[in-house]
Amino acid sequence: MLCPKCGYSNPDPNKFCGRCGALLNPAPKPVKEKPPVISPEKKESTKPLIIKLVIAGLLLFIIPLLTMVWGMEYLMQINPLLGLLLVALVVLGLGLLMGAVGISIS
Repeated sequence: MLCPKCGYSNPDPNKFCGRCGALLNPAPKPVKEKPPVISPEKKESTKPLIIKLVIAGLLLFIIPLLTMVWGMEYLMQINPLLGLLLVALVVLGLGLLMGAVGISIS
């Protein structure tokens, strides 16, 4: 077996070089393994979220709004001044609500 340091030819059972004393059979160098390939995570579809938001909008906004409109029509028949005041309050409330939603989205 040849010495990796000085090139001297040593008998096979020797672990060290007879000339320079270097280790003849060094431990094999660890092989660098490639890191595992990680595939990018799949994004969840936003369709279920959009459907849920539309349903929530219908239930929490449009249906009560229609109910208020029908109630205001009835109130306008009984007392027009009170009906107009209620219309103004509803429009103001909707404006504030839409402004708050717009601010929270941006």
